[in-house]
Amino acid sequence: MSFVRAIRKICGNKLIIAEDLGDITPAVQKLVTDSGYPGMRVLQFAFLGDDGSPHLPHNYDNNCVAYTGTHDNNTLLGYVWEQDDATRAKLMKYCGFEGDWNACYNAVLRTMFASHAGLLMLPVQDLLLFGRDTRINTPGQSDGNWSYRITKEQLASLSPEKFLAWNRLYGRV
Repeated sequence: MSFVRAIRKICGNKLIIAEDLGDITPAVQKLVTDSGYPGMRVLQFAFLGDDGSPHLPHNYDNNCVAYTGTHDNNTLLGYVWEQDDATRAKLMKYCGFEGDWNACYNAVLRTMFASHAGLLMLPVQDLLLFGRDTRINTPGQSDGNWSYRITKEQLASLSPEKFLAWNRLYGRV
């Protein structure tokens, strides 16, 4: 906690996010709780364990930041595409989507908006429904990382109205 206090002294009220991913011990959980910093929840980790997974959106608390994936994950489209049939079916059922899984992405994104997470961060590749070829980083791979670019035209193709409507619907604005 002395380190947390030093960070607060330097950063003041700036948002600090605790990267509480990976092997989480009780000591890590206690430090995140005691710090008051929001932890991270990643949808792509939700279906790796049991129904008590903290990465399942219904288990998010308000003091967390939710992501479909991080810079170290595949894109949402790539993630869904590469899942085995059983995991993909579980994701679709969880998000209330019936039909061809190639059209599930709005249901997945809405599920994230509907979660209790205090903050939602979505990679632009997921908003644009881009595939694995646009992923930012592959851990353990030395080439081809950290070089993603987006054009103004690609960014302009997003629907601000849709995302504003979802933000209003789920009380995020």
